[in-house]
Amino acid sequence: MGTTDPSMMSAKPWLAPNAQAGSYALGMLGLEERKLLYHLTRNIYTGEGAVVELGAFCGASTCCLAAGLRDNPRAAGHRVDSYDSFIANEPYLIDFVRKQFGEALELGQSFAAIFRRATAQFADLIEVHAGDLLEYTWPSAAPIEILFVDVAKTLALSGKVLTDFFTHLTPRQSIVIHQDFYHPTAFYLPVVMDFLSDHFTIIEAGRDWSVVFRLETAIPEKKLEIANLYKFSFRQ
Repeated sequence: MGTTDPSMMSAKPWLAPNAQAGSYALGMLGLEERKLLYHLTRNIYTGEGAVVELGAFCGASTCCLAAGLRDNPRAAGHRVDSYDSFIANEPYLIDFVRKQFGEALELGQSFAAIFRRATAQFADLIEVHAGDLLEYTWPSAAPIEILFVDVAKTLALSGKVLTDFFTHLTPRQSIVIHQDFYHPTAFYLPVVMDFLSDHFTIIEAGRDWSVVFRLETAIPEKKLEIANLYKFSFRQ
């Protein structure tokens, strides 16, 4: 299996003036985040593992990832595995949908139809997994090459990402994008990633809210379990 070339990332080509975003679908992503996601699937992705999106919302990140696959000759036959409950369970989600899409969404209602419309041009490049992530497992032994995480809104969901998706990452190849890394309510993400820092390098310290990591060495199962439980010793 091939490895990700660090030199292709260190120059941060997604910041170039002519860098493309691939898609400008409505969503909460910043322009630099969009350019970053498109670059990862367009230029870094080798096609040797899966592209997984945990937390699709209305499809902005989905479209950027899918556009990169569309334009990457090595990605033929691959799709974005996109996970979301597609349920408006927070007032800010409702407000965004009402303002940006003009939809009269109510608390507890599904916005799956909005996602489908927003991502229609990339429908053949997206495998949708609708439902509670806590009830899902990664459905195959296939490695995950690019993992976009925008679902770790609680400690339970963060733990699920660690135990069910981090275990399929490949050293020296897999890329993890934590979209909520700097969000104050996701205080546990920096703690967990610092605990796992011996196994990762940071290849992008901040594009809007996102931080990007590359897995360098395999993470022991015991260490992932400690991070999952969020029960650290005083020294840790």
